[in-house]
This record gives sequence, structure tokens and C-alpha cells, in this order.
Amino acid sequence: MSKESRIDYLRRQRLLRSEKEINKVTRRASAHLDDETHKHPKLDFKLFTKKTGKAVSAKRAYPLSANAQPNEPAQKERLRIHIGWRFFSALLTLAFSACLAAGWQSGNFQASAFEIKGLERITSEEVMASFNLEQEPIFLVNPQEISQKISQAFPEFKNIKVNTAFPNKVSISLQERKPVLAWQSSDVLFWVDEEGIIIPARGKYEGLLTIESAGLPVFAHPKLDGEPEPEMVKYQPVWEDWKMPKYSMAWFEYHRHIDTGLFNAIMQLTSQIPAERTFLFDSHRGLGWNDSQGWKIFVGLDLEKINEKMLTYSNIVSELTGQGIHPILVSVEYLHAPYYRLD
Repeated sequence: MSKESRIDYLRRQRLLRSEKEINKVTRRASAHLDDETHKHPKLDFKLFTKKTGKAVSAKRAYPLSANAQPNEPAQKERLRIHIGWRFFSALLTLAFSACLAAGWQSGNFQASAFEIKGLERITSEEVMASFNLEQEPIFLVNPQEISQKISQAFPEFKNIKVNTAFPNKVSISLQERKPVLAWQSSDVLFWVDEEGIIIPARGKYEGLLTIESAGLPVFAHPKLDGEPEPEMVKYQPVWEDWKMPKYSMAWFEYHRHIDTGLFNAIMQLTSQIPAERTFLFDSHRGLGWNDSQGWKIFVGLDLEKINEKMLTYSNIVSELTGQGIHPILVSVEYLHAPYYRLD
């Protein structure tokens, strides 16, 4: 073979190899494009999914023996059932629904065991009447709602806490406000506790300081930020019409506190005259009491100079009795302008 023929031969071999490689790459690319597994996945929400796989026979396509005939691979499709997480989720949902239905209908899970701690004057039956939990499943009891109902029905309660426990227990703890004085007007009686909060006069409480008045006291209203405290030198009560039924619980919710100045004056006067357990209140003259000699005395609400007022009162009484005058009222509300009335 000549040198030129050798070169042609090598060139032809190189071209053949290049063509084979190009055909091989082309076949791989075509197979990749025809493969369905590279398509966009589809969402499947079935509980049971069917998977089909081609199982190749264990027999070799080309046996080891050179004399044996080649075997075609046996392709078989197998049906497989795959249990996914959605199946277990549905199973748990059904089980929970069944338990909920059983608890709803079962009497063992209905609120029936009640425990109320902290009662003194009010009975448990009265408290339970403010909310209705008859045949109510324990898991539907709302402690906050029960606490609000009790607070609205009993303004004399504070620190109300409601807890539930399976299978049917409802525990309620509270504190009753202790009254320190009773306000007696012409047609209504209510109590005031040590914080100046108005509460209904329910039950019995012995030895209360009593305020007798022809009308209602001054009620404390919410104070805006930056607003000064009200001056009690000129006492002007707020007379509001009772649009709601008297002595109703809604009325106690609206009129929550008596005026701080009035309450402090009452407490101060009690400490100055401890023997007196019944005081008078007048919207214009302030606080006073019935003198043992048969007339009324008023000292106002400014009790900083109560000793000077009582000295002035003694001088007035001495002068009146010396002249044989028997007044029905003596007022030392203002030290610079005391007066008395005869009728």
C-alpha cells in the first residue's frame, strides 16, 4: 500500500468514527425527548395510587452458551397499591369525629360537677343561676364567658376565675367585696366597699356605717389624662334620671364608684366622730348628723378644719340655748359664714 493510500485510509477511518459518535449522540437525544418521565408532574390526590412497572425476566437475553438461541426479555406489568399519608390523615379525621360525636352524646362529659370557692353572703345556687350549663359538653364551656356573666350578675364579686377539667368539672373561685357603709335614700339601699365601689345590698352585714340622704351620691366618672381632680369645696352632685329599673344590675354596672372626695370625707368624719354610726348627706350642705339635742348639724365636705368647725358649733349652740332658741339646723360648712335655721 502506497503512502498516499495509507493517508486516505486513515482519513476514512476518522470520518467513520466521527459519524458513529454523531449517530450515537443523536439517538440518546431522541430517547431523552421521547421519555415521558421528563414531562411536568401532575398532581394526584388519590388515596390509592397504581404503579405499573416493567419487571425484566431473570433469564438472560443472551445465554452464556454460544450454541443456545437468544431469549427475548419477558416484560410483565405488575399492579402495586401504595398507601399514602392522605389515607392515614383521613383515618385519623374519621376517628376524631367519632370520638367527638360520642363525647357530645355521652352524659359523662356534660358539665355537672360545680365547685365555687369564696362565697360568704351569696349562695352557690344563686351564682349558678346566672349562667346556664345544663347538658353542655365540658369541651364547649367557655370560662371567660362564664366569668363575664357572673361579674354582670354580681357586682360585689372580684377576682373571678373559672377553670374546667375533664370529664365534667367546673371550678369557680372569687372574692366578695366587703361593705364599709350603707347608703340609704328615700327608696333605695346599696352598699359601698372599702374601695368606694357601689354594690347591691344582698344578704346581711351587721354594724355598717349608714348614710341617710334624700337622693343619690355623686358618682365618679372617668377622668381624662391631664385633667385635675375635682374640687369638693363647692359640692355640686350629678343628678341623673334613672332610665333603667332601680336596683337593677345594669345600674350598678354604670354607676360603679361614688366620688372619691365624698368617700374620703365620710371616712374622715367617721374617724373624727367614732361614736356616731349614722350620718346625713345633703347635696348643698355636705355631711352632718342628728345632734342629741334634736337638731341637725352639717359640717360640709372639707374636713381639714373640723376642730375649728366643732368649736364654732359649740359657741353657736351655747349662745342659742342661753337665749332659749331651739333651731332645727346648724351649719358650719363655712367657718366665715355659719348659720342656723329655726324652721
